Amino acid sequence: MDDRQVKFRVGLVTIAVMIVFFVLIGLNTPLSISVGGKQTTVQLRALRAPGVGRNTHIRRDGVLIGRVESTQPVQGGVLIKAQVTSDNVPLQSDSAYIQPSSLFGDAVIDFEQDPTDPNRSPVTPEMVIQADAARDPLAALAALDGKMTPALESMTKAGDSISSLTSRLNTALGDDLNEQRFNELMTNLNRAAVSFTSTMDSLNSIVGQPGSQERIRQTIDELPKLIEELRTVVASADTAFASLDGAVVSAEANLKNIESITQPLSERGPELVQHLTNSLENLDLVLADAQRFAKTLNNGQGSLGKFVSERELYDNLNTTIYNANQTILRINELAKQVRPILYDVRVATDKIAREPGNILRGAIQPGPGIK
Repeated sequence: MDDRQVKFRVGLVTIAVMIVFFVLIGLNTPLSISVGGKQTTVQLRALRAPGVGRNTHIRRDGVLIGRVESTQPVQGGVLIKAQVTSDNVPLQSDSAYIQPSSLFGDAVIDFEQDPTDPNRSPVTPEMVIQADAARDPLAALAALDGKMTPALESMTKAGDSISSLTSRLNTALGDDLNEQRFNELMTNLNRAAVSFTSTMDSLNSIVGQPGSQERIRQTIDELPKLIEELRTVVASADTAFASLDGAVVSAEANLKNIESITQPLSERGPELVQHLTNSLENLDLVLADAQRFAKTLNNGQGSLGKFVSERELYDNLNTTIYNANQTILRINELAKQVRPILYDVRVATDKIAREPGNILRGAIQPGPGIK
């Protein structure tokens, strides 16, 4: 390699380094770098904007469409102004997300389309789009560290449990586990697996039928109704038990009242029994007398017996009663006939009592009379 070639290669490397240097300066300069073409202003607002600064990339579905022009803290968040190409203006239905682009704190603002939203109108410069900021990766790692410690402890406990289980398994199988015993153990395990598979196949043949599945679904659907009815029955049982408690209390009160009545009776028991015995004896005497009276009446002895047994005496008594009734009727007729006479006498005596001179006047000058 001659001196000329060495100089050429050194110059080429120098030019490349300068190009990279200027690119890095452009990316980190406070001046806004245009992505080319006609630009449109887009405003975004977020509660927090970690890693967002001047020249932060604006992407739409992963495609670069612009850069951030400025950031300004406002009441309740951060106002971000960006310049995007006029051909790729975000739509009003797009969703904006502030996402980290590296582990060094850089961020990118990405717009995602919503194909189900019919609104296809582009964003105007006066509109402010609400953006959501993703969590900082370092903060997420810090929070994950607090959760990893219990997880590692759980894994340690699980390892200890596995070690303990292995020790118990070795103890149960014995240290002298030879090939024959191992084969027997595997054969038994195979039989158990076959039995379990057969059981599951039988269960599947029962449950897999359409009618069985429908009945199972109906049973599951009726479970809430059954539980509600069970609650109603339990409530009714509680009410019934409460009523039963009241009835028991009333019964206890009644028993106490009966006890207060029966206690004096128990104290006077012999006397009451004696009175009851005397009453029964008197009742026997009365019944005996009644029996004798009925016997005498049936035999026709005595006046009442003759009256009952002799027809002639009954007819005479009946005739006498009839004659008495006729006499009373005649007396009533006579009373009706005498009543006008008595009325005239009362009128005459009343007039005489009022004017005694009418008697002499009537005797001297007879008048026509009343009738």
